[in-house]
Amino acid sequence: MASSSRGRGDQGGSRETEQRTQTLAASPYLATLEQLARELEAQGLGRADTTAIRLIRQRLTELVEDLRSVGDASDLADAVEHLVQRLSAALALGNDIAGESVVVAVELTKLAAGTLPPRKPGRAFWK
Repeated sequence: MASSSRGRGDQGGSRETEQRTQTLAASPYLATLEQLARELEAQGLGRADTTAIRLIRQRLTELVEDLRSVGDASDLADAVEHLVQRLSAALALGNDIAGESVVVAVELTKLAAGTLPPRKPGRAFWK
């Protein structure tokens, strides 16, 4: 009986992950992320207006806060936050803002499509 419950536990874990992916995929957060990625890419390929890029960065930061409040989207929030930091660094340095905007936009588009970066191995909570 113990082995059968282990098998169900494994299936439950994959079902939970599948359900989480479906829930997140149906959420408006991914649509917002995709829209922001398009706007950022347009700026990178166009005028590269730093004020407009800063506004997009602010909206991305707000999206990260919203994702964290959802609770089951922490991986996505972490990935978006990393890209926001990359964009912030480009804005602060003033070097190749257009190029970095396009690169960040491409990565955001991948995230909006449901492609999360691999999880980093974390420390066990008891260590």
